Amino acid sequence: MPRQATLSVTASCLALLAAAPASAASFKTLYNFTGGADGEQPAGTMYVHDGKIYGATAGSFAMAHFTCSGTLCGTVFNYDLASSKLSTMYTFGFNAGGLFPQTGVVMAKGLFYGFNSTKDIPQTYGAVFNMNPQSDREAITYTMGANDGSAFWSAPTYYKGKLYATASDGGSGDGVIFSIDPATGMLTNHYAFRGGSDGFYPIETPAFLNGKMYGTTVYGGAGNFGTIFEWDPATNKESVVYRFTGGADGKWPWGGLVVSNGLLYGSVGAGNTGNVYQFDPATQKFGIVHTLNGGSEGSDPGLLVMNKGQLYVSAGGGAAGYGTLLQIDPKSGKTELVHSFTGGSDGIYPGALVADKGKVYGVTGVDLTYPFQHLGTLFEITP
Repeated sequence: MPRQATLSVTASCLALLAAAPASAASFKTLYNFTGGADGEQPAGTMYVHDGKIYGATAGSFAMAHFTCSGTLCGTVFNYDLASSKLSTMYTFGFNAGGLFPQTGVVMAKGLFYGFNSTKDIPQTYGAVFNMNPQSDREAITYTMGANDGSAFWSAPTYYKGKLYATASDGGSGDGVIFSIDPATGMLTNHYAFRGGSDGFYPIETPAFLNGKMYGTTVYGGAGNFGTIFEWDPATNKESVVYRFTGGADGKWPWGGLVVSNGLLYGSVGAGNTGNVYQFDPATQKFGIVHTLNGGSEGSDPGLLVMNKGQLYVSAGGGAAGYGTLLQIDPKSGKTELVHSFTGGSDGIYPGALVADKGKVYGVTGVDLTYPFQHLGTLFEITP
């Protein structure tokens, strides 16, 4: 049994109704996806390499189409920061490496890896693909089977020669932790979540700290409000280190975790307006860094990234209801509004973020109902 984790609340939580001041950081839209050869719905993890942003578009995944054609099946792309040019490296298809690479990509030993899904197609469980950025050649590393896990929502983490990931389905149906050896293409299932107090439905990219893997489950734990878990690859032991209560600490941690200075940072949404939190694995102390005000700051924070000692967070809501970007000091909880999306050319519903050389890059989402006026953007934040 884990030690009882403690909860602390910073002074920022006491100012829930205060408007976030404008940030000194600048926001810039780099690219608007058209749904043509460039694809639509950029999603999942991005990676910056040699002056280019690499990512994937999920195509018609969000619309739950049973079939797709062309770039509606998904793409892998790169955006050249020097020339402002976006290039489609690969287009997926029924006979071309799977469908809907909604997890994005991560680099390992010169190749990009990601998961694709065969959403709504019976008796298919997705695959691990790799992409060579020099030749634009795509190949399947591993095809998932019924017992391997399925329902991938985030890219794997590369750690000590292997790709580690979670699937929200698999095992007994509560999710699994698994790894892929890129050298051999072999998959190993390490742990199957048991539901209940153990948690279930892990969806975000795991993080490694001091040789152990940390992640979140959206559900399970105390009152079915979600957990933070720890898994030791040396012993294959999993333990729950924090269980959300659904009170001041929030519930249903969709945002995943990032590591900085020996601490884990994450976000949690529903139950209030949403929190950004920190967790110390050494002491098992949980603390709220900032609680969003539900107004100008938005609510239900999602994915986050650390850049130059500051947390950058995407959230829903905001002035126009299309989402916000926040800059948060993890030490003081001071929060500044970087951008409030208007639903115009800046896009709607910010998602994944990545930091590189002092800047933050991110993507926005798509309309889920007709007419489809927003097909996704790529943006830049300069502190």
